[in-house]
Amino acid sequence: MKNHAILMSMIITTNQTTTIKSADFTASTCSIDAEDMKYISSLLRNNYSDPMLATMREIIANGIDASRGTKVDVQLPTKIEPNFIVRDYGEGLSEEDMLGLYSKFGKSTKRDANKSIGGFGVGKFAPLAYTSSFIIVSYHDGVKDSYAMKVDDDEGTSIQKLFSENSGEANGIYIQVPIENQHVDSFNSKFKNFSRYIQDNLNVKNDSFDYIEPEISCDVFDFFEDSSDYYYRVSQHAECNKPYILMGGIMYPVNKDDDYKNFVNGLVYKAEIGEFKLHHSREALEYNNSTVEKLKKASDRIALALKKRLKVKFDSCDCLYEATTIQHDAVAKYGRFFSKDAVSVDFDTSKFGGEDVNSTLFKSKDLAITKVSRNSSGNLSFSNPRWFNNLYFSPSKNKIFIIDDGAMPRAPTNRLSFLNGNQEAVVIVGKTEEAQKSLLKRFKLMKSAKVKLLSECERTIAKRTAAKKSLGSSLAGTDVLLFDTNALCYKQSDVWKAQKEDLPDSETYYYVRYHSNKFQKLDGEAFGRDGDSSLANKKFVTSLMDINPDFKNVYGVRSSGLKKVAKMSNWIPLESVYVDWIKNSTKVQDTVNRIAINETLYERFGCNYLSLCDLTNQLCEKTVSNQIIKNLKNVFKTRDCLFSNTIERDQRVLLDLKLVKPTIAKEKKSISDFDKKYPLIKNLVKGSCINSYQDLSDVVDYFKNW
Repeated sequence: MKNHAILMSMIITTNQTTTIKSADFTASTCSIDAEDMKYISSLLRNNYSDPMLATMREIIANGIDASRGTKVDVQLPTKIEPNFIVRDYGEGLSEEDMLGLYSKFGKSTKRDANKSIGGFGVGKFAPLAYTSSFIIVSYHDGVKDSYAMKVDDDEGTSIQKLFSENSGEANGIYIQVPIENQHVDSFNSKFKNFSRYIQDNLNVKNDSFDYIEPEISCDVFDFFEDSSDYYYRVSQHAECNKPYILMGGIMYPVNKDDDYKNFVNGLVYKAEIGEFKLHHSREALEYNNSTVEKLKKASDRIALALKKRLKVKFDSCDCLYEATTIQHDAVAKYGRFFSKDAVSVDFDTSKFGGEDVNSTLFKSKDLAITKVSRNSSGNLSFSNPRWFNNLYFSPSKNKIFIIDDGAMPRAPTNRLSFLNGNQEAVVIVGKTEEAQKSLLKRFKLMKSAKVKLLSECERTIAKRTAAKKSLGSSLAGTDVLLFDTNALCYKQSDVWKAQKEDLPDSETYYYVRYHSNKFQKLDGEAFGRDGDSSLANKKFVTSLMDINPDFKNVYGVRSSGLKKVAKMSNWIPLESVYVDWIKNSTKVQDTVNRIAINETLYERFGCNYLSLCDLTNQLCEKTVSNQIIKNLKNVFKTRDCLFSNTIERDQRVLLDLKLVKPTIAKEKKSISDFDKKYPLIKNLVKGSCINSYQDLSDVVDYFKNW
């Protein structure tokens, strides 16, 4: 048995072209000298940013090309058997072809047609980017030839025949690449991501994988939605974390760009082999003007395919509610990923009497709404938003729309008693006769149990039960609720808790009027500026607690208990005392003063007046006898500039009531005196000319010599 070795060579072919020269200059054809070939082969061999991925991609792609429909056997590396083995069932190679054709960089038999994945004649050397040698076995016409492909000590690439024997095995190529133990898990993880679209061409002998299903799959693209388990998906599934071109079963990443904006994360565009030109490393596309134009056209095809998909769904629906839901879900699901054009379907409005189909059921113009849901106590809660938009009319699994058609008796509490704890009703009425007619017209086209007329909601008469009252209690437990300042404020009902225990007569209690979960004065007027907001009420109460430590809780008393409470001396209406608390609070007064001082300083010296604070401290040390500067320093000390913003934010709801006026006459005079005495400083501060204070001596001299 003979051992054969051959040094890799590279045959460069040139196309004949006609060149018109302006003069008969000396010319020479570019070439590569044999002694320099090892440097070129090293460049081509180490042409990959991810050698492990390149190894599996190039070997398996070549195997699939050679096998022509027959599955390629794959054995993944393990800690016990750390070898990556691929066996294809092509024709195999004779010794002459192996040491001749196979050994040459750039030689390929796949360039005549776009039926093969490869074609550069470089990928067969890819394993040498990861390891210094690997085994190739060729089965050809009953002969088994084994070879070692390796990198020599002087960086030359060579192939050496090891042995030859007769074999009855089917033709093909067997390749074995050693994988380092510490890389086994990473290698197999990469293989899972790489093999998604070629799994039907492979027979993986020692492992199996679970592949996630795409949210959308069509002839043009697959889309793997960015879902709630996003971080798991992008770490375990490569198809989720970038846009890709799929060509010959291999995914190639796409650089995102506004020119082809429908290439979003999780999108895999299905291209024909050869549709896009690849970089010679086959790791990515070759970006040139042609590729960019093709990506733009592919982006348009993606948009068109998505529009067609939505159009098919729309054509199959027979009611306006379903059509609106389709459009709403498309915008909600895909609008944040794809272009606006991709999710905007031109629906045939004649199907629904000329009515518009968009992502909302109704238009908000000239409509009034009432939101109805069950609170934590299980009772129906009603609220009338002051401001709302079309989002209130978006279809939802747990949302029911009720058109108020003037049913008599109206009795919404009884008619909407069918709502369970997870449902929310939006009761809609038109403010004008025209708006009401439009509502009823769209209602007839809805044809859904999610949209009803109020008159269609059956009245249920609740059985009246007498509330048991404790004779010995100072107040009936059913009449009083505790306003819970620790509750999360999603809605009004969340902040009220039933007061079940009797309250001792020895303590003082502050109360407000409770009506339909609202926090009111005794005459029904709201407290503060945004009194209907549970969050505003909570801030109002906690701010009062901050300025009056004796104020621990506030209770809500139902209308039925107000007369009884009014007779009790230890129950005090909050509205009768909170104004005095605010007016007499030194905390509120100090905050108002600080704000007023800030405003005065800003008016005099502009937004850089904080620079003046630091400058004043230093000037006081240099000009000890200057009383005007001392007075200004006291102003800055009073305003507590470092913490005033936090204090203002905590007490903002009380400050908005404007019950306390600033008392800063002395401070105003100090600021005015300084401004008149040293007018140049105003210009210096406004121009930010003294921020560094590196040359403070000139400013000090200015004061001393004034």
